Amino acid sequence: MTNPIPGIALVALSLASSAPAQTYHLRAPSSITEQCDPRGGCTCDTQRNEPLRGRFTLSPLTSDPARDTFSIDSIDLYGATLAQYFTGAGKYIVGNGLPGEQRTSVSVAINRMPPVQSDYARRVYLRRTVIDTTISLQNDCAFTVLNITATPYTSDWNADGEVT
Repeated sequence: MTNPIPGIALVALSLASSAPAQTYHLRAPSSITEQCDPRGGCTCDTQRNEPLRGRFTLSPLTSDPARDTFSIDSIDLYGATLAQYFTGAGKYIVGNGLPGEQRTSVSVAINRMPPVQSDYARRVYLRRTVIDTTISLQNDCAFTVLNITATPYTSDWNADGEVT
């Protein structure tokens, strides 16, 4: 796999060569931000922010010279203070379009409500096996943003892609 941005090939190779499914654990600075949407007639706090905790499973689906596609399963995330739980599934694509681009397309339910769709892409310089993405969810009353930094190592406390 030839790629002009260092790190993308490492992510693809390390994920593709791993077990069919690998659990990723959220690390700091993962966070949840919730902002009230006044257009929905809601009267809630203007904005709340807290750490986001949890995990999800990533499984390789397809790989070619331009991109690697993974399924995201068993999304299990939570923000304890806001008492919100996020569950769902989707796809994660590395190298789609521009080199260094990642795309996260998921369907996520908040507190077992009907799922909300999120599709997010951006160009990033990835560090080995670290996933750095955002899930944006709009419901009737609030706009919720999940900023996700995750690594497959349970002992990667500083989210640099290595056991620390």
